[in-house]
Amino acid sequence: MVGLQEQLTEYESIMMTINKRILSAAALLLLSASCSKWTEPESLEIHKPSLGEGDSAAYEAYLSNLRSWKGASHQVVLASFDNTTLEPVSRAHHIASLPDSLDYVLPVMLRLPRWQHDEMKAAQQRKGTRFLCTLDCAAIAGEWDAESSLSFGEYAASRVAEVFDLCGEYGYDGILVCYSGMSIMHMTEEELAAYTESQNAVLGPVRERLNGGWSGDFLFCGNPKWVLDRSMLLKARYIVVDTDSASSADRLTYEVLSCVVSDVPSSRFVVTVSTAETGVNDPAGWYGSEMALPLAAEWVTRPSPEFGRAGLLIRDVQRDFYNAGIIYKNVREAVATINPSPKN
Repeated sequence: MVGLQEQLTEYESIMMTINKRILSAAALLLLSASCSKWTEPESLEIHKPSLGEGDSAAYEAYLSNLRSWKGASHQVVLASFDNTTLEPVSRAHHIASLPDSLDYVLPVMLRLPRWQHDEMKAAQQRKGTRFLCTLDCAAIAGEWDAESSLSFGEYAASRVAEVFDLCGEYGYDGILVCYSGMSIMHMTEEELAAYTESQNAVLGPVRERLNGGWSGDFLFCGNPKWVLDRSMLLKARYIVVDTDSASSADRLTYEVLSCVVSDVPSSRFVVTVSTAETGVNDPAGWYGSEMALPLAAEWVTRPSPEFGRAGLLIRDVQRDFYNAGIIYKNVREAVATINPSPKN
């Protein structure tokens, strides 16, 4: 990220100078108003410059540097974002407030209202952020009604087509296909036949799309060794190993090693971690008494001869919005750990 921190520091200095001048002017106005007992008090709205105001040239240079960095080889940071609030009442609900340095964003709700779609397009064009649809194969299986007129294969094919079509309709940059699967080691012949049929019902239409000229990014999430036809995994830009339930950073190593099998590209592994909420009885986002995010970020930076540590997927990124001093504090620090600037 050469030069990125310098641009950001320069930009922040400019904004700080502007803010000081505005606050000084406001103080003078309030002082002069208090000197006259005949002056009725009036509310004074202080305009806080938004990012991009002040020195547009510096900001444009920053954005250009940011896009160049995202286009270069580096360990990536992805984030899932709960965008189900249709009428925003806080900046926490806005895509535009997400950290600029995120490589990929995965909205929970794929059909975007106009204001979210506009913010997504701006982030894509201005910041080089990429957005992914999520295809959850387990959810498809859970939605299917055995009493319906459609077979599971027919229903799964229609749902796969729907999600891929949404990618094109809303201008997503790619798709994340989630499939958990299970071990076939102790399956009977009948169980293996049923498992194969079920897997082909959801992954077969995915393979057809990928082989049919799909030009977007394709990421796979799950344990790849449970995929019977692994040819599709060779097309995956990244293979995301679901490590949400890991109890320590060392457990991440174990989970990824279990995925290193033949026909699985071992240089593209991404692990997952959840953001944490303090004061809430929820183990998600914690390794014991320690916050998991900084430990997982540090794990990504370690050397590993057995497999490549390609990046980190942060779940529920919106939970890290509120922090003292700066929004998304822990997420920003995790990104800086994985991709430190020359000044860090």
